[in-house]
Amino acid sequence: MVQEQQSSLPTLRPYNGGCHCGAVRYRALLDPANLGAARCNCTICHKKGGLILQLSDETLSLVKPSSYDSAELGDYTFGSGSAHHYFCKTCGISVFSRGTYVMEGKEVKFVSVNGLTVDQGVAGEEGKLDLSKVKIGYWNGLTDDWMSGMKDAPYPGGCV
Repeated sequence: MVQEQQSSLPTLRPYNGGCHCGAVRYRALLDPANLGAARCNCTICHKKGGLILQLSDETLSLVKPSSYDSAELGDYTFGSGSAHHYFCKTCGISVFSRGTYVMEGKEVKFVSVNGLTVDQGVAGEEGKLDLSKVKIGYWNGLTDDWMSGMKDAPYPGGCV
């Protein structure tokens, strides 16, 4: 029984990523078998054109700069200001987001990286992610319809 439980635990592997110019670098622990990659049709996600990979705070570490308040890292917020969208101030690439949102009356913390900023490689290459093997789900953030869940095709207003 213990062996069965252990085999169903996620296998987290380190992946490196960052912006285009290299001023922002991170290391993320991801389960390659269950990435949960997603696109959202809300205004910020749609205009950023990113690919959302959800993480936990413990599985994302900054390599450079060393802190979220660094001069190299831009922090864009809007609306309630509870979601921080971090980007490189040199090349403008949106790298990761973190913050909170409210779902069913409860505050939920989130951390995500733009999957397109994870160093690309071929399947099995150490520290690199082969995005051609990643299944993408779609959220309807444009109308705040989170309760409908993730679909296999884009919601209206979204893109592939």
